[in-house]
Amino acid sequence: MDDAQHDSEPAPPEDDPLQRIAALERRVAVLTRENERLETFLAVLRHRIFGRSSEKMSPDQLSLLDTAAPAPADPGEADPSGEGTIRQRRRGGGGRRPLPDTLPRVTREILPASTQCPCCSREMARIGQDESKQLHLVPAHAEVHVTVRPKFACRACGELAQAPAPDDRPIDRGLPTAGTIAQVVIAKYLNHMPLHRQAAHYARLGVLLATTTLYGWVEAAARDLAPVADRLLELLLQRTKIHADDTPVTVLNPGRSGTHDGRFWVYADDTRPNRRSRCSASRPGALASIRAST
Repeated sequence: MDDAQHDSEPAPPEDDPLQRIAALERRVAVLTRENERLETFLAVLRHRIFGRSSEKMSPDQLSLLDTAAPAPADPGEADPSGEGTIRQRRRGGGGRRPLPDTLPRVTREILPASTQCPCCSREMARIGQDESKQLHLVPAHAEVHVTVRPKFACRACGELAQAPAPDDRPIDRGLPTAGTIAQVVIAKYLNHMPLHRQAAHYARLGVLLATTTLYGWVEAAARDLAPVADRLLELLLQRTKIHADDTPVTVLNPGRSGTHDGRFWVYADDTRPNRRSRCSASRPGALASIRAST
């Protein structure tokens, strides 16, 4: 009789096979999600350490993989005006940067329609002003510099007088000024703007220049700066520590189809005391570049 009653009693929850299977399935699901999260985190860390420098992630982006939810804020402590959030963003270094004080200012003052008091008709006194700033870029424009050398003659004896021609042309009998050649060189090598695109840009300004003409200007600048480059390279090769870089480039063939290979050999030094063998463009030191085409 006691044995029958004992057999009819239900099994405890921890001994129920169905419940144990369900608990194990839930456990497996939790571990699977955790494993996927850790694999993703590991892949991001590997990419951050061994990936390209331009593709490395910010440390702030790693927090996106954290599954811990932030604690809810107390509604009674929330700032309804949002000033705390704005102040926190400003401390973080964000926001708009001020315009440089060296830029010229063009002031436009807007006065009210009337400065007489509507109550007593007296003239109002100026007590302050509100200012708002906008950045305006002046479009590039071309101008012609004309050099005039008047001729003078004596009506009695026929003697002539005229000032000599100034020797300030970077190219003999050439069209550009030194500033124009500098603009072309800076646009080509600093702004990476090819000469055919510069020719199209000048055409929109109303000046038609062939690409070969611009090439001649760049060649003239290189010829005038060659002594400086040679002296810089001579001084650089006398240093005890030199950093070198070999960069292959693809060069267009003017007037021909296809391209050819070119190379840039850049040499830099950093011989300051108590410095490791590192070099940066922002550090002082000598820098020389040699270009060759093959």
